[in-house]
Amino acid sequence: MDLFEREDEMAVLEREARLAAGGQPRVVLVEGAAGMGRTSLVEEFARRAGRDGALVLHARCDEAEREVPFGVVRQLFEPVVAEWGPERAERAFAGPAEPATRVLSTVPHTGAAVAPEDDPLPVLHGFYWLTLRIAAVTPVVLVVDDAQLADAPSLRWIHYLIRKLTRSRVLVVLTHRGDETSDPLTALSLAANCRTLRPEPLTEAAVAGLLTHVWDQDPAPELARSCHRLTGGNPLLLRALVMALEGGRVEAAALSCDELPKRTVFLYAEFLADWLTGLRPRTREFAVALALLGESDDAGTPARLAGLDDAQGYLAEDQLRRLGLLTHARELRWTHPLVREALCRDLGGPRRAAWHAEAARLLFDDGASLDQVCDHLVPSAPSTDPWVARTLIAAADQAVRQGAPESAARCLRRALAEPLSPDERTTVRMRLGLAESHLRPAAAIRQLTRVIDDVTEPSSKATVAGALCAVLTRVGRGGEVIPLLDRLADELTPVDREISLRLQGLRIGNVLLSGTKNVPRAELDRMAGELSGRTPGERAVLAPCALAAALSGIPADQVAALAQRALPQTPEELSGHLGQGAVFALALTDRLDAADRHCDAALRESQRAHALPGPADLVDTRSVIALLAGRLDDAARSLEEVSAQLPPGQWGALRTAPMAVRLTVLNERGDTEAAARMAAELIAAAPEEADYLSSYVRFQCARAQVAQGNARDGLDLMLSAGRRLASTGFENPVILPWRIVSAHVHAELGEYRAALELAEEALEHARRWGTARALGAALHALGASTGGGRGMELLREAVEVLKPSPARLEFANALLGLGAAQTRHGRLAAARVTFTDCLVEAERCGALGVAAAARRGLRAAGARPRTRRATGATALTEGERRVADRAAAGETNRAIAERLHLTTRTVETHLSAVYRKLGISGRGELHRTLMAPASERAPSERAG
Repeated sequence: MDLFEREDEMAVLEREARLAAGGQPRVVLVEGAAGMGRTSLVEEFARRAGRDGALVLHARCDEAEREVPFGVVRQLFEPVVAEWGPERAERAFAGPAEPATRVLSTVPHTGAAVAPEDDPLPVLHGFYWLTLRIAAVTPVVLVVDDAQLADAPSLRWIHYLIRKLTRSRVLVVLTHRGDETSDPLTALSLAANCRTLRPEPLTEAAVAGLLTHVWDQDPAPELARSCHRLTGGNPLLLRALVMALEGGRVEAAALSCDELPKRTVFLYAEFLADWLTGLRPRTREFAVALALLGESDDAGTPARLAGLDDAQGYLAEDQLRRLGLLTHARELRWTHPLVREALCRDLGGPRRAAWHAEAARLLFDDGASLDQVCDHLVPSAPSTDPWVARTLIAAADQAVRQGAPESAARCLRRALAEPLSPDERTTVRMRLGLAESHLRPAAAIRQLTRVIDDVTEPSSKATVAGALCAVLTRVGRGGEVIPLLDRLADELTPVDREISLRLQGLRIGNVLLSGTKNVPRAELDRMAGELSGRTPGERAVLAPCALAAALSGIPADQVAALAQRALPQTPEELSGHLGQGAVFALALTDRLDAADRHCDAALRESQRAHALPGPADLVDTRSVIALLAGRLDDAARSLEEVSAQLPPGQWGALRTAPMAVRLTVLNERGDTEAAARMAAELIAAAPEEADYLSSYVRFQCARAQVAQGNARDGLDLMLSAGRRLASTGFENPVILPWRIVSAHVHAELGEYRAALELAEEALEHARRWGTARALGAALHALGASTGGGRGMELLREAVEVLKPSPARLEFANALLGLGAAQTRHGRLAAARVTFTDCLVEAERCGALGVAAAARRGLRAAGARPRTRRATGATALTEGERRVADRAAAGETNRAIAERLHLTTRTVETHLSAVYRKLGISGRGELHRTLMAPASERAPSERAG
């Protein structure tokens, strides 16, 4: 009866399914009070979607399984995976999808390596990839009923999946009550691809029609009106009322309750209690036992829990089925979650705890999973039985391996209530702190601080120290990290030199992260002289030293030599984060190809070991390398990937870091409006402190202000940030070129003396640093500040210095400055050539602001600049260019698909468009065509 008056909602669901099948991933939230027919609606939709060719993955959530980690995800995937043969399973779980095998019971976990076991991201990423691969074969409809009751790891995966889906044939349908202000699903309704459905109560006419359908005769109008008023048009309550009327236990005329729609659970409980009153006590006990268990494969377990024999259990099952409280499935499953909630409501606290303990033992003896057993052990009362603690700890270990730290923490907290030896208690507290570090930082700090001095094993102590430092930094207490690491490194030096060195490397990295001062030059020289880089521990120290040396402006050749000694070598180093500072330092010295290779190697190893790098590493390596190479689209995409893996809201005190790098991309692209919006948000969050991150944030905000026409305020902010940073020993002219940009702003304001002073300082620092990028950018600033014929000579020198360098965006800017100078001096023919080259470079970089300025320059020089063409390299879209670059580098279509999170079919479509626009026959010509300098391009690809 629940599908009466649901035609509109069904039409919406079917329309969303068609959009998803066409490659537009969609989300539908079906929201409404208990009993409004959400389940019946989505079940009928799922039946129709399966009939139309979609693969429907269905899960039904239940309070009894709310604490089973990834219980919902298992319901979704295990039935379909169980039907696959070995070959298909091997293909589906290869590469990044492999961590999903840690959770699914129907496939073996065959990974050669595993991530740090307290990191939940690899498992989330694995199921995301599994979904993509299934959707590449057939449209996928994921249906999760009563999602508000889903376990936390499954909910986290649902959010992760929805954030990352872009071009996939996936429809996610979630039903939930939506009656809780803290409902974690509510935020999904804000997504652009989400549609919310709220089934309306049945009308009085529909109620009358349903009564006619049930009784096979028209009801009296007064009865129909009374039933509608009493149930509020709620289908479930109407069914309960009909059953009560048929049994003669309720007189409709005597009922009066204006608050029924708000009291659905309680009313249904009252009806249910009325039905059970006439049943035998054994049936009532059986029903309560089954309600505690949630569901059961057969009547045996709930019968034993209720103290019944098998025959009595089967009889009770039969009575509940005849009453309509159990579904027609072979398993014992309630027809609606409200049935179970109503039955559990009357189970008292002490009795309930005792039954939970008994249920845990019964399930364990029956061979149930640790998840199911501990779902009952956790709410049970403390016991003196050692089996309880052992089982809880084993379940916690399993949950950690499966990427469900919140479930592990729940078991470990309960284990602490059991009698444990001092060593056991220390171990449990350590594991609890590690599990909570991802989700409850304050609780993790309490646990880890409490046990760090009690842990004696060196590697465990280092693990605790690393986790504690990460959490302290995330919550803005980074000042406590350095003295802690100093003390622990000194303590472990005579015990284990390698671990002590790792802690020293972590300390130096945190000195840089706090940014209040750079590492003293004497300390850098001492480390570089004492350590050769032969061991992982030595490289763990040299890597942040190389980065510190780079940030202090020590000559680039010396930094590169130090970084080469510190580069990660072993698989563990590549998939970790301590060595990434060396890759970052190498990139700053313009060894971009080498840095790119090592970054890719680290990412490959991370994917193989399923140890996703930390967000800071992804931002500071992939995005910065792309920025330095002038690949703004690649930089933006890396930031999107990081945001999908760890949203900015979860960065804690470091939340401005990804936003600041994103603002850098917007500034370089010339997207002034978006940059201004982000700058306004950042400037309010960035403290006026002389630390590196705050200064970087304020520098990029100042650039956005200048681009918006607020040159004076932007200049003041820029100079303040730069001088504060210089006072702490950070003097790298590449990563934060405040003198160069300030000189340009002064020159634009006509303040040439101040501009010249800053430009000369910048040139001095650039010569000391020694890269073409820094030297060319400083010469550009000096030329703009000098003016006249000498200024044009300096600009020409800047162009020549930058031309062979990897600094393509700086090259485009220098060309723009030279073209403007040539125009002012009447050299219009030369200016047209210069602006044309500038336009080509700017469009290749994705620097739309520079490209627009080049077009204006061409018009001023008497040329008719072209618009963006429909053919040629500059006509490629962002997605086509990314695919083309990977194909030109020799990657296969499958490798490109995995790297860019696309389907193979999408890669093939992009490549077909690329070949057409470039006028080539295949991928063999890609590298030559894409990498050709502007002077070698076809005339149709050049302006002028």
